[in-house]
Amino acid sequence: MNNKAFIEQTINKIKKNLYLLEEKNAIVGFDGFRDNLVRPIKQRTESKVIYYDTITEYAKRIQSAAGLSGMIEIQSQEVKLGGNAPIMTNSLGKMGLKEVTCIGALGYPQPLEVFKRMPGNCRLLSVSNPGMTDAYEFSDGKIICVELSSLHSLNYDAIISRIGKNTLSHELERANLIAFVDWVNLTQGTDIWDSIEKKLLPGLKLRPDVHFFFDLADPTKKGIDEIQHILKIISRYKPYGEVTLGLNENETVKVWLALHNRPLTENEAKVFHDEVASLEEAGEYIFDKMDIDTLIIHPTHKMIAVTKEGVFSQNGRVVKQPLISTGGGDNLNAGYCLGRLLNLSVEDSLITGMANSGSYVENGGSSTPEALLVYLNKWKDEL
Repeated sequence: MNNKAFIEQTINKIKKNLYLLEEKNAIVGFDGFRDNLVRPIKQRTESKVIYYDTITEYAKRIQSAAGLSGMIEIQSQEVKLGGNAPIMTNSLGKMGLKEVTCIGALGYPQPLEVFKRMPGNCRLLSVSNPGMTDAYEFSDGKIICVELSSLHSLNYDAIISRIGKNTLSHELERANLIAFVDWVNLTQGTDIWDSIEKKLLPGLKLRPDVHFFFDLADPTKKGIDEIQHILKIISRYKPYGEVTLGLNENETVKVWLALHNRPLTENEAKVFHDEVASLEEAGEYIFDKMDIDTLIIHPTHKMIAVTKEGVFSQNGRVVKQPLISTGGGDNLNAGYCLGRLLNLSVEDSLITGMANSGSYVENGGSSTPEALLVYLNKWKDEL
């Protein structure tokens, strides 16, 4: 089946199964950031503003100031909710699930106003103040500068003390989707994921169709032992439900290196590409080292899934004029999980993942089901 016919088939499946979302619940945790989206200014005249277009262009300007100092004007584009968990929650909420519970660093004792803008079906359980982010956006990517002090003390005991063991247990038991994200920026994220599996799950009555989704975020600042350990913890969730790990291309390189006991050096990309023929091959290696149902990898131009049934790959659609890039990966994760909640195949869910991310990047906000279908039809018609 060609890609156009496959997308049309996916569209029809989504339309047929959308009603299922009315009875689906999800829980997402445990980070939270107040995002300030920033554009650095290259030149300003009375009539126009010219921004730095690419990271390379901006890097050259920074380098030129070495030994001399310099000043760069920045312009705040938008202050918005941030963090992998809130952004994924917001996307799932807009898709029309019955309820999506976000447990995270949303502001304490009350969530900040920026998080209260989520749809009404999103329930907020805040356990600490959020981290702070300045996200420098360019046409070819983003540079995210974060302040994490409020997240350093966020561990399992802190979560239990703030919302209670019974509340967390209840949310886990009624969820069709349980997504744990941003392990890297949660200093004690390993403790949270480890303790939930050890201390809570054995005594709970989880839904028989529950889907666990994990996202590490960029593990550059983590040690080899830490990465290997968290992969083992993720694998321990397998007896309780379907388990998926999501990685982008950069994260795939670093996880592959860690599993080979290789240091995460500046030369890592060259080492990886010298020894690995493709991301598919790297994905198969990582998958074989874990006990999970699905590994998804999402470089910028396609999406890959590795399962026991084989390796699946779907090409994506390039958004030529993105309005936003920060949060694209979280909307991709939400779109993939949406597909699984709609009982779509893994291959179909790759399409829903890329479409949800593409629509977000192209339109500057998370999609409703109607907006997702518009984007999918546009993608299909371009093929």
